[in-house]
Amino acid sequence: MKRNSSYMSRIILSLGLLWVAVTLGSVKAADKAAESKLFVKGQVLSQATGSPVFGATVRAGESSVFTNEEGRFELIIQTANDVLVVTGDDFIAREYPLRGRQDDVCLLYQSDTADERTSGGLGGR
Repeated sequence: MKRNSSYMSRIILSLGLLWVAVTLGSVKAADKAAESKLFVKGQVLSQATGSPVFGATVRAGESSVFTNEEGRFELIIQTANDVLVVTGDDFIAREYPLRGRQDDVCLLYQSDTADERTSGGLGGR
């Protein structure tokens, strides 16, 4: 009986060590994945007034976010050379090539007509 309990103890200890090793490996992989993500952050301002644009959409690839009350955003990007597309109600949509920058200020131009908003009106800096 002593032999069986010793054998069972070794199995339980081995399973416990295996669980710890797998858990640590998973945590390290998750940390590495989080470190490899690129972010861009910035602020969207009205070109006419210089005031923050609340609720503008900032998009790069398939990721998109809305700006907060201060016009600020933070977005996950694929590469530092992605192109931001910024749109907002009553503003002309604009494209901003990042060209390696990860902090940016995007200016939106007030639209005069609904046609400008829907035609795209995309243009870089």
